[in-house]
Amino acid sequence: LRKMVEQMRLSSDKKYPTAEMVSDYFEMEMKRVQGLFVQTEYKSRLERGKAAIKDYYQEHHQDWIQDTLAEYHITHTEIDGVPVKGNLDRLDFVDGQTAQILDYKTGEPTSVYKPKKDKPLGSDYWRQLVFYALLFEHQRADSRQVRNGTISFVERNIKNQFIDKTFEILREDKMLLRESIKTTWAKIQNNDFYEGCDEPKCKWCTFQKTQKAPVTFRDEIILSLDD
Repeated sequence: LRKMVEQMRLSSDKKYPTAEMVSDYFEMEMKRVQGLFVQTEYKSRLERGKAAIKDYYQEHHQDWIQDTLAEYHITHTEIDGVPVKGNLDRLDFVDGQTAQILDYKTGEPTSVYKPKKDKPLGSDYWRQLVFYALLFEHQRADSRQVRNGTISFVERNIKNQFIDKTFEILREDKMLLRESIKTTWAKIQNNDFYEGCDEPKCKWCTFQKTQKAPVTFRDEIILSLDD
């Protein structure tokens, strides 16, 4: 992805590389990490990836804009005093005041949704989009505001459809996640990020609360059976 965008930005006509070229970029990257796979797995992932990239490219490339950055890394940033960092798959600059985020996902498409009655914080992927919006807006390098975010699944679902979920990211969405970030950070600082199993004699829960390790974490009944 980064290579594709870099080549587009460097070209005189600002055109994206062809699907075949982007597939070749993927193969080059796979060769770089080939040692992490057994041979059969490497071959399978390479073939699947090349096919998926070409298919996704043909379906989406006409919608890609030129004023964009890929794998945009943000560090040394705080949200309400909480240190944060992250890597945005793709960042499109709509105009001088507005940006939009696109995050790519592999594998079978899953449900992406805003907060609802039984899920007051929304789905994981929705929160990820809002977090990226906050992350971008709290950095010092750019003053644009993020208005939209998209989760884009790069492989078709069981109905042979590409799934893209786009959300308008509202002020109340950002406020909701900011509160969640502050609450979670406070728990981490207080070593209060594990609620336990509510069993009064649980050795793990006692250790978490007191930081005093028992003689053994093994069950005493099982220990007696060893004798």
